[in-house]
Amino acid sequence: MADNEHPVRAGRIARSLSQSELAKRAGISRQALGAIESTTYQPSVSVALAIARELGASVEALFGESR
Repeated sequence: MADNEHPVRAGRIARSLSQSELAKRAGISRQALGAIESTTYQPSVSVALAIARELGASVEALFGESR
């Protein structure tokens, strides 16, 4: 993963998902997912859980302070 690449983006690309596909699976808009990946938006707990579930990762791994 690039130094500044968001873990959600890295996980999405590793699973060959488009932003639209992951957003649809997580129940959010593609624009919201783009904002999450660019760190301009922090998702709610329910959205973070949905994204983590779809990527097979923990919320901490995707959104934790140590990332």
